[in-house]
Amino acid sequence: MKKIAVAIMMIGMLVFAGSAMACEYPNCGAGAVYYDGSVTLNQTLSGKSSYTWTMSTPTALSVPPDTVNWAMVTLYAYDVSGSNDIITIKGSGFGALQNETWVWDWSSWSWVAEGQEILITSLFGSWTSGQLLTLTLNYDEQGRGNSLTLVSSELEICYTNGNTPVPEPSTMLLLGFGLAGAAYARKRFKK
Repeated sequence: MKKIAVAIMMIGMLVFAGSAMACEYPNCGAGAVYYDGSVTLNQTLSGKSSYTWTMSTPTALSVPPDTVNWAMVTLYAYDVSGSNDIITIKGSGFGALQNETWVWDWSSWSWVAEGQEILITSLFGSWTSGQLLTLTLNYDEQGRGNSLTLVSSELEICYTNGNTPVPEPSTMLLLGFGLAGAAYARKRFKK
């Protein structure tokens, strides 16, 4: 009977140990928080103008006390021609969309909406919790048949929480099971 009780405690410890581990993004670092949000745009733009949209940021992110390790916006678009489509984020220019490439998809040659990655870590020198990130694309698609299609936009942020971490309930439960198991084992071996 005692062996069964010990086996059940060990299985419980293993189950709770798995649930207590934090999920970390490979390039984010130990103890850092990874946020990934996206917006579907599906906008075909022609002529010469600008298109603005907003993206949500983590509600828990507030700089200071948090520190942004890196932040990146990825734009997916079709029919990009030349480098005349300028990306502006919070009033700062961050480059231009680049031409896409031909790709074979087993049935035909087709254009692929490539993701253009834009590093925007510098924007997070100070940040208010829940603040929206405003992006603008100043495009120039003049001429007969010229257009640009924005497919989607993705925001990735890796940040270190400046607040004191609070232990998860499952971590406390795991600690309790470990202490109970150690006490039981000591009591058993004393006899």
